[in-house]
Amino acid sequence: MNGMHCDTYWAYNFGDDWFSWSFSYELPPTPTIAQLTMCQLFEFQDSTSVDLGFTHQEWIDGNGVQRHQDWNVSTDVTPKLLVTSGLVRLDGAISVWGCQSQLIFNAFFWDQVF
Repeated sequence: MNGMHCDTYWAYNFGDDWFSWSFSYELPPTPTIAQLTMCQLFEFQDSTSVDLGFTHQEWIDGNGVQRHQDWNVSTDVTPKLLVTSGLVRLDGAISVWGCQSQLIFNAFFWDQVF
């Protein structure tokens, strides 16, 4: 492992509608394993919900071409783990309803990933 990056983010909503919060992380082209983990949940109502995941990634492929992939946190099953060679940008999001939740974002940097 050549290094790592770690952040925590949280969102809360007391009401009966969804609240979403997003983040971006940019780096020079780097082989990266990235993960999101929910680490706390405080329920404000009897019925609560949390959704989190990566919503966008950009990478430089083996031919030097910049590529991207997108996911919609409200309609797609979003990835919580990505293994990407040449990663240059990641976006993630957390959506909450009737609760407070915290997530951990970890990125681990390697010489190569498969």
